[in-house]
Amino acid sequence: MSLFKWKFVKVFELVRKDRIHEAIEIAEDIDDNFWRSAAFAKIVERLVDMELPEEALKITRRIKNSYWRTLALSKVAKGFAKTGNLEMALNITNRIVHGYWRSVTMVEIAKGFARLGNREKALEIMHRAQDIARSIGEDRWRSVALAAIENGFSEIK
Repeated sequence: MSLFKWKFVKVFELVRKDRIHEAIEIAEDIDDNFWRSAAFAKIVERLVDMELPEEALKITRRIKNSYWRTLALSKVAKGFAKTGNLEMALNITNRIVHGYWRSVTMVEIAKGFARLGNREKALEIMHRAQDIARSIGEDRWRSVALAAIENGFSEIK
């Protein structure tokens, strides 16, 4: 196992034990961009699970790999939505560059607005998500995103 992978595994173990600060120290010491980003994304995921989306958002700045940053930002946005901060969650979706992840994250946020009785805002977000999904170039990602959006519409209506 490479040193990068070993350090990632160590971060994973520390995160499972909620030893976040130690995990961050080791993640910072990973020289490989992909594995460092994966480690920070794992830390973000745990912080969101601990209902600490503000802390998780700070960590996303350290994620340089676009794939891992996209996943982490999606989790953070959903974390803010779960804690009731829907406007912040929606704002974060603007930083998600991959159309699939951005649109399906927006669906979850729209459901939050609908649960709070703001159906108009929920539908507005769903239509924006639909526009984003339609612009996805790859057929597979586009069709999966549009299916998720269709399911979201049926839950909101």
